[in-house]
Amino acid sequence: MELNYIPIKEILSNPAKFSRRLDNDIYLERLKQVKLGPLMDIKSLEMDTILDSGDATTIRSKFESTTNWGVLNSIKLEIEMEISNLISSYENFMTTPSKLNPREIGIMINYFKLRLRRLNLVCKPDYGTTTGKKKQFLKKENREVEYEYDMTKIYWFDDSGKRIRKINKNFGRRDVIEFEKQFGDYLLNNIKGLEILDFYTMKKLINELKSNYIPDLCVKHDEVIWFVEFKHKKGELIGTSIIFELWNLYKETYQL
Repeated sequence: MELNYIPIKEILSNPAKFSRRLDNDIYLERLKQVKLGPLMDIKSLEMDTILDSGDATTIRSKFESTTNWGVLNSIKLEIEMEISNLISSYENFMTTPSKLNPREIGIMINYFKLRLRRLNLVCKPDYGTTTGKKKQFLKKENREVEYEYDMTKIYWFDDSGKRIRKINKNFGRRDVIEFEKQFGDYLLNNIKGLEILDFYTMKKLINELKSNYIPDLCVKHDEVIWFVEFKHKKGELIGTSIIFELWNLYKETYQL
């Protein structure tokens, strides 16, 4: 076969005629559009910012108006930094001459494609929620009851790029919102130096407010006391929790 069988120079001189948009570019554009807005269902404020707020209604109004991630802001910054780094790395790879051979270039393109898809998934999770049933025996009442619970199926992309069900997570009884323990455990495991304050310590702090306000959770981080509130929309709380779940999986996958 003659060396000029494939007219390489002609092809490269007219890229618009022969090139097509890579899937990677689609995922790149989606990632560029990501804006991590306020958490609408998990709110946190520093205690010092509400010391002179007065009654519980005024304090809750402050929670409603806050737009930052509060005690979770370090996690928001981590995600935003990864988005920026990955976009920059991919664009540099695609625009900088490389000494890699075509097969190696293909491998790197596939690598970026998968990582871009996974990071998009962190920011916009793919999941479904089903209802299960469980029986529980109530000793004091000497009877058995049946209740429904929320089971969530969380999807991911495996190393071949196939969409798979990666995590099954039980979010407890359907008619009950019990995120204090679950969310507290997440904070302890993911924010270094954070401490969950017990009820008696929290009660003492609340007395300083001279108000009837009681937060859902009270934490201490870097010597700062935070009050945390959960909104009473379980579906939104589940969605936010899954973002954190997938971010942990992403960090573990890429050893961040």
